[in-house]
Amino acid sequence: MAEDAVDGIVQGHAYALLNVAEEDGNQLVQLRNPWGNTEWTGQFGDAWMKAQGSTRLKKLLGWEDEDDGTFWMSFSDFGTRFSSLYICKLFKDIQHGGEWHHVYEHGSWRGDTAGGCPNFDWKHNNQYLLTVQRPTNLFAALSQQDRRGEGKGMYNIALHVLDKGGSKAETFGGLVGANPTYTNLRSVTSEVPRLEPGVYTIVPSTFDKGEEGSYQIEIYSSEPITFRLATDDDGWK
Repeated sequence: MAEDAVDGIVQGHAYALLNVAEEDGNQLVQLRNPWGNTEWTGQFGDAWMKAQGSTRLKKLLGWEDEDDGTFWMSFSDFGTRFSSLYICKLFKDIQHGGEWHHVYEHGSWRGDTAGGCPNFDWKHNNQYLLTVQRPTNLFAALSQQDRRGEGKGMYNIALHVLDKGGSKAETFGGLVGANPTYTNLRSVTSEVPRLEPGVYTIVPSTFDKGEEGSYQIEIYSSEPITFRLATDDDGWK
């Protein structure tokens, strides 16, 4: 077992969530350690199932006694042993035979455009115009430059989608979708299940002013859209 494992759970390590089940009054999750070994040693883990699990429960879960990194645990234990859950969405765009429209823009926070959050000069961050002609499901992602190779951490970043009618965003008013939280992840996302026709303003930002670096904004939509950086030609000052 890994030296930094607690009850078989390796600390600071990512696991895959394979399945959820509710059987015989037990709310359970099935996880897999990508190493293919080192498993949960608590309730509903392989050792517990072998010694105390009923034949019925084993059959319902399709449980097998194998040291393959896959195990069951209670949902309550899952909630106390893990701090974050990330959902990966895969999009296949029209160019590759899928149904999603895909657009993107590269940009950077430099000088005045590294305006930070609303506590600072948020309105000076680069702003983008998103034009929607028909109601669409929209998924937007902001990804920052990976600076870990330089020995630097990730910035706290957020992406705001705002209904400003094509005008520059001076404040958070008109926020579309959930209120984003500044998070020090490589990528943050915003999803709007149904975005009505209109012209929207999108603002990528870091939390602190003066944090410089490159980023990319990607958008997947169920209907065609246009997406571009707003400039002085749009009448913005």
